[in-house]
Amino acid sequence: MAIPVNIVSGEEVYLIDSSGRKLLSFAESINILGYSNREVKNAIESQVEKLIHYTNELSIFNECVALGKRYLKEANIEGGFIFTSSGSEANEYSLAELGARRKRKIVGVKGAYHGQLYLTGAITRGKQSRLVTIVSPDSRGIETIEKLLTTSSIPLVIIIEPLMIHAGIRSLPRDFLLFLNKLSINKQAIIISDEVYLSPGKTGFFYSFQAFGINPDLFTLGKSIGGGLPLGLIAFNNANRIESPLGITTTSQGGNRVSCVAGLALLEELHKKNVIENVRKNEEKITKLLRDELLGIKGVIETRGIGYIRGVQLDTSIFRRRWRTKIILESIKNGLLISLMGKDDDVIRLAPPLVATFEDWQKAVLIIKKVIKDMLVS
Repeated sequence: MAIPVNIVSGEEVYLIDSSGRKLLSFAESINILGYSNREVKNAIESQVEKLIHYTNELSIFNECVALGKRYLKEANIEGGFIFTSSGSEANEYSLAELGARRKRKIVGVKGAYHGQLYLTGAITRGKQSRLVTIVSPDSRGIETIEKLLTTSSIPLVIIIEPLMIHAGIRSLPRDFLLFLNKLSINKQAIIISDEVYLSPGKTGFFYSFQAFGINPDLFTLGKSIGGGLPLGLIAFNNANRIESPLGITTTSQGGNRVSCVAGLALLEELHKKNVIENVRKNEEKITKLLRDELLGIKGVIETRGIGYIRGVQLDTSIFRRRWRTKIILESIKNGLLISLMGKDDDVIRLAPPLVATFEDWQKAVLIIKKVIKDMLVS
């Protein structure tokens, strides 16, 4: 649901509405450095003064190339990269170029979200087609993939989110991930890790595939790498036989100057301020906080997640859909922005900017606890 608040500005981990009210932002984490990082703002302002845009088709922008190389280095791989304007475009281009155009069968996982374009939209909606097969991430899904391999003489293209956000903050099972790794090693499948929502840093590792111990053939990133500005990236691991020319863009705004300089400033800040290390340092404390404060409450079934992406599973027999929506509205009244995920909007998503402190987490969790308890009393 759209949050019924007119947001006009931001400050650190807070958003400010048109009435001047400050809201602690735990609803989404595209702005991983918060809403007022001065170094990122300075980089944007400086580039805007010099040149806002000139097509990448006719010139090379050094900062664009530098940014792509930095993201390959963070993955410790040699390879190529392609810039797009968004994560959805990065996913769509990957599936179209490596899958549909080369007549490879595309496999997606039930419950995953990769965008709402043609191929990505089919997977997001769980729609089977001649081009796309949807599998569950379990033994039945493994059997389906094995059957597809017996009818194909060329590798499959399999796209995954190691941690599925829209499915309710659910990790892919370890056995399923190991199976996919084996397919990649045996050259039976090209594995795409969709890092658009999960990276950089949100799992406590730079990339989520590092947190889950997988080795994708390529991965995609979205506007988090541009500080919230339009930007997407596809990175190819040449060691896994996936090759791409260096610094190619697929759209006129792919790898645009303003977004790329913002992205370079963001990377510098991530490392200088040890942002990802702090996420990992707070992880166990956050797990304990959620368990101690929320698990004993009637109506809360489970807490799960990793790093700064957490989910609180609600009991739908107690919290009907209307009540689940009310949790968001009551949280806003108490100064907190949250969102709902899952097939039935039955999971509270907690995903603040990565600069949120443990004290911010404590404040957010105590507000949720109060809201749920007050609703049960009423």
